Amino acid sequence: MPKEPIWFVRCFVLVFGIMLLGLGITFSIQGGLGVNAWTVFHVGISSLTGLSVGRVTQFVGLVLLALGAVMLRQPPGVGTVINMLLVGWFVDLFMGLPWPHLGHWGYQLLYVMVGISLIGMGTGMYISTNFGAGPRDAIMLGLSRVWKKPVGRIRSGMELTVLVVGFLMGGPVGVGTLFSVMVGPIVQWSLQGMNRYWEVRWHVQRRHA
Repeated sequence: MPKEPIWFVRCFVLVFGIMLLGLGITFSIQGGLGVNAWTVFHVGISSLTGLSVGRVTQFVGLVLLALGAVMLRQPPGVGTVINMLLVGWFVDLFMGLPWPHLGHWGYQLLYVMVGISLIGMGTGMYISTNFGAGPRDAIMLGLSRVWKKPVGRIRSGMELTVLVVGFLMGGPVGVGTLFSVMVGPIVQWSLQGMNRYWEVRWHVQRRHA
């Protein structure tokens, strides 16, 4: 990504990507067929504490942000803090909408697939702005650096841990949880597309400078 793209465009893409991420999480929850590992964890805590899923998402993000800064010396970027605040806010906003009752598993599966697609696209968009990774990704990168282990192995270990703990707390695990492995390839596709967009915009900006 170029070093000096127009800042307000980056801010818009950051917030829009986070909004898509929050909407995708909500679609996955409304589908009722299981959600990705971190959402299983958040919903599990929500069911025990009575806090909204969005508030739990913010709280977990804040704890991870603090752990990363203190224990892993992984200073948060602007995007890390914005991600921590806005993802949960958007989840609560969308969860508060009048969602229809899904009486057929086909509609539920459609919701899950839409949710997975939005999560992947939104994640790729916000990462492409280079404002900083979200709290969970920041912890993943910090552990990889400190333990000198591949990022993929660290990510798998983290997601397996929160999946098991979230399931024990009552989080929704199902076929949607299995389908959530598709998020990674969608993130990669989205990130590649956004990086091409930033390169084109950078060249246009330099030509008119």
